[in-house]
Amino acid sequence: QDGDNEEPTGHLVVAQRIMRRENFMIAFINKGLLDLTLPTLPPQFGRIATWMNKPKEEKRVFFSKSIEWSIYFCVLNYMFNHSRKIRPAFYGDASSLRRRFFLCGVAHAIFMPFLLFFVSLHFFMSNIYDWR
Repeated sequence: QDGDNEEPTGHLVVAQRIMRRENFMIAFINKGLLDLTLPTLPPQFGRIATWMNKPKEEKRVFFSKSIEWSIYFCVLNYMFNHSRKIRPAFYGDASSLRRRFFLCGVAHAIFMPFLLFFVSLHFFMSNIYDWR
């Protein structure tokens, strides 16, 4: 009975393995584990503070591609091992997750001027004919 120890390879199992990271991302958002709302501002900011300082139920979720990339890089890429199973070290090492988020924040801060220039240039170049 050599075939008893093999893992099932049905279409559903293959699709679940391929989509495992995306399903975890969806579950994080649906269960409210990721608080992606914008923080409140002090009242010195005037109208912007009154617009942003809404109750938590009324706040809009801010989810950009850079935040998605950061979550994938810091959490989901480290969560699974080479056989696409959850690593045992992932459960107990909160300092490693904190360090990865800190390094990702530093990388965002370093590359932000270049990204803003590129996005502005791309927007300008893609819409230049519409403004004529």
